[in-house]
Amino acid sequence: MAANPERMKKIDLGNAAWISLLSQCIDSTGTENFPTTLVAALKSIADFDYSVSFAYHQNEKPICLYHTFSPAKRVVFVDDYLKGPYLLDPFFKACGRKVDTGLYRLPDIAPDRFYQSEYYRSYYVQTGLAEEICYTFYFLNEVAVVISLMRSGDSSRFSAREFRLLTRVIPVVESLVRRHWKNVHNQFESVNPGQEIGCPQGNQPDRPVGKKSRCAPEPFRGRSVAHASY
Repeated sequence: MAANPERMKKIDLGNAAWISLLSQCIDSTGTENFPTTLVAALKSIADFDYSVSFAYHQNEKPICLYHTFSPAKRVVFVDDYLKGPYLLDPFFKACGRKVDTGLYRLPDIAPDRFYQSEYYRSYYVQTGLAEEICYTFYFLNEVAVVISLMRSGDSSRFSAREFRLLTRVIPVVESLVRRHWKNVHNQFESVNPGQEIGCPQGNQPDRPVGKKSRCAPEPFRGRSVAHASY
């Protein structure tokens, strides 16, 4: 599909606009505004429709750190995902293999015949995404944080130039997220029993909340994927 001119950005990573957005990210590190500010900065480089950040630790249920979905979209992208499909998510599996820190397109890390896989047929097709790319970063205690940037529907894929620009800011993004989510490893049950965090949307804070709060209160009602394979 041809690139949508309306999505194309002409930002220079050294210009005043980017520097201003980067400054806002630095200032908001450790506050409830950081995830929203980071998404705005990344969107200034390449537009996208949704973003979600998950923390992964071995085979534990992931923790949703932040998302930009509407309540209806959240059901598919967060609630249903955490009911089992995450176990077959190529990005979840890639973090288990400890792929290098970086930015990846889904085909870069997905197995052969991904589009014929159980995960794709039983879950991923429901998302209606045109493309998903993800940053992967690693923290203490073998915790990984993945930040997904998504384009929906009939949108174009991220162009080579957009992908290249988003790749260039990896060191900056990594430094920022490491500072902001530096204690995320403490939120996993095996590391610190009893601690869980919510899944903030928009400007809501990513603060600890009560037990059974990992955005997945009900069992997945679609086709079972927990023991499926590619």
